Amino acid sequence: MIWRAVHKGTARRMRVQFSITGEKLFIATLKIGIISLRSNPLRSFLAILGVVIGVAAVISVVAFGEGHRQRIQNEIAKWGSDVFWIQPVRPIFDSSETDHPQRHFQMQFLNYSDLISLRHYATKINRMAAFNNFSSTVFLDNHRLDLNVVTTEPSYEEIGKLNLISGRFLTDFDIHLARRVCVVEYTNPLKKIFAVHNPSESYISINNLKFKIIGLVEKKSETFWSGFGGNIYIPISTLAYLNSEVNLERIYCQTEPEHVKEAMAETEQILKSKYRGEKLFEAYNAKKMFKSAEKLTRTASLVTAGIAMISLLVGSIGIMNIMLVTVTERTREIGARKAVGAKKRDIRNQFLGESILLTLIGGAIGTTAGILLAKIIGTGLQIPVVISVISIIIGIVFSVGIGIISGFYPAYKASKLHPIEALRYE
Repeated sequence: MIWRAVHKGTARRMRVQFSITGEKLFIATLKIGIISLRSNPLRSFLAILGVVIGVAAVISVVAFGEGHRQRIQNEIAKWGSDVFWIQPVRPIFDSSETDHPQRHFQMQFLNYSDLISLRHYATKINRMAAFNNFSSTVFLDNHRLDLNVVTTEPSYEEIGKLNLISGRFLTDFDIHLARRVCVVEYTNPLKKIFAVHNPSESYISINNLKFKIIGLVEKKSETFWSGFGGNIYIPISTLAYLNSEVNLERIYCQTEPEHVKEAMAETEQILKSKYRGEKLFEAYNAKKMFKSAEKLTRTASLVTAGIAMISLLVGSIGIMNIMLVTVTERTREIGARKAVGAKKRDIRNQFLGESILLTLIGGAIGTTAGILLAKIIGTGLQIPVVISVISIIIGIVFSVGIGIISGFYPAYKASKLHPIEALRYE
C-alpha cells in the first residue's frame, strides 16, 4: 500500500536508497538528487535561473575589473618603476596684492635653483633632468610641421627611454654654451622628409631661430610627452632665446625601483625646506598618478558586484521556494523512507544535497556564460578582460553558499516530519 502511494519517480529514488550497500553516502545522495531534478527539468531550470544570471554578472565584473587593473599595471610598467617627477602642487597667494580687493593668485613654478638644490642635497636620486615643453610650428627645409619642443638636459635620454638611431643626443657642452642644436624624434612625417634630405645637414627653424639637427631618436615608451607629429629636443639653456620667462615645468628624476618612495619623500622635503616649510611642489610617479583611476575602477566594480549579488539573493529565494514545494510534494516519500529506517540526517542531507546540486549546476552555467559574455563584450568594445582562477572560485563558492543557505530550512523541515503523519499526508 505504501509503494502504491508513492508518486511518480519515488520508486526510482527508493531503489537507489536501498542499493547503497558498500557505496558512499555522498554518491548515493547525489544520484537521488539527479533523479529528482530530472523528474521536473523545467522547474529545476527556472529555480536556478536567478543563480545563473547573478553568477554570470559577478564573473563578468571580476573579469573587467581585473583586466582594467592589469592595463593600469602595464601603463605603470611603461612609465618605469624607477622614474618620478616634481611639479607645482597648487596656486599660491601673491603677497604683493594683499590690499587689492580682487586677490590675485599665481602658480609657483620650478626654477634652476630648485634643480641645483636637489642635485646638491638629494642622496637617493641617480639622475635628474630639467624639463619644459611647448607646441610650435617649425620649418624643416621649407616643410611646415607642427611638433612638440622639449627643452631638457642630456640625462633625459635615459630617463625618457629614448633610443638613439643616428648622431648623438644633447651633451653638457651644449647646455653650457646654450648651443642651438636639436635632436629629432624619428616619426612618420620626418621619415618622408629625411628620405630626401640628409638629417645631419638640415636645420629646423623654431620661432625664427635655426637649430642644427645633431641626432635622431625613437621612443621605447609612448607614455612620455609627445606632440602629434613628434618631439624636438633642445638644450634647456636655449629656452631664454624662445621664451622670456625661464621656468621649469617639471624635474624628472630616476632612482632605484626599491627607493622610489624614499626618493620622492626626500625631494619634497628638500624643496619644502627651501621654501620655509611651505609645500609648493609635489613628487609624482605613474603609480601615484593612476591611483585615483584604480580606486574609481574598484569602486565601480564593487557597486556592480553588489547589484549582481541582489540577483543572487533573488535566485536563492527562488531555490528555497522550489525546495519547500518539493518537500511538500514528497511528504509521503519522506514518510516511507523514515518507516524503513532512514534517519533524520539522511533526509536532511538528501534535500540539502539537491539544493547544492541545483546551485552548482546554476553556478557552472553562470560561470561559463559570464566568461563568454565578458570575452564577447571585451572584444567588441576593445576592453581588456582577464579571466582568472579567482573568478572560477568565486562562482563555485557563491553557488555552494547559496545552495547551503537556501536549502537548509527546507531540508531541516523535511527531516523533522513524523513518519506516520507523513504517510497519511494527502
